[in-house]
Amino acid sequence: MIRVTVEGTGYSLKNEWGDLTLSDYLALATITIPVKLRKRWDLLMTGSDEVVKDTYRNIVKDYPVYYGKVIALLSTIPQKVIERIEWSVREQLFNDYLWYLAMSAISQVPLDKREKVDYFEPIGATAFTFKGETFYLPESLEYGGQKTPLAYERIVTFAEAADIEIALHDVAEKGIDGLAQLCAVYLRKKDEEHSDELVLSRIEQFKELPMSAVWEVFFCIMRLMQRLGSDTLSFLKGLLEQAQKQPEAAGL
Repeated sequence: MIRVTVEGTGYSLKNEWGDLTLSDYLALATITIPVKLRKRWDLLMTGSDEVVKDTYRNIVKDYPVYYGKVIALLSTIPQKVIERIEWSVREQLFNDYLWYLAMSAISQVPLDKREKVDYFEPIGATAFTFKGETFYLPESLEYGGQKTPLAYERIVTFAEAADIEIALHDVAEKGIDGLAQLCAVYLRKKDEEHSDELVLSRIEQFKELPMSAVWEVFFCIMRLMQRLGSDTLSFLKGLLEQAQKQPEAAGL
């Protein structure tokens, strides 16, 4: 969180992943990005040399309107103040502090706050405290100098396997909207068993997780999929197929 001064008054601005909640990020992702600005970002992330030519209207109206919406979401600056500050102030606040958060909403992976486009690097957290309670990421194993998530995970139950499959599907299908489901399935207190009720109750609760924690979960699962991916998903699919055959065998 950073303090900025606008028209002689100090305000707070969320400019780090740890400042944003998942709910903030979901709201950020719903703000429509101007077409040319989005194209500029897409080209920037792919390293293309293609140039996007902005019109004067883009610079003084279209982009600042978008910047203002992002600033309103991620700061304590009142809407009436945002509405009267000139376009160059909005542009400066956005480009100095918020651009990488907004651009991450259209990136395949989150970006980091650097002078140029760079990707967020997880610290490899194993647990964190949220609202006074400690939640643990799946256990991991050192293998060739790399973390292998879930190496010590016990054999999952059918209900758990189904929820994991749904969570992974939601992330693939819904993108950002599936992150709450992913966290609800994988984050648990010490020695806590999986239950459908627990997952459902935590989906809304975990929308208040700081994004720094959410990204740790995200990258933990991505590493899992990379190292154990095909075997793990085949195992989960096998469980589901086996369960689907059981009613047939019983004549149901």
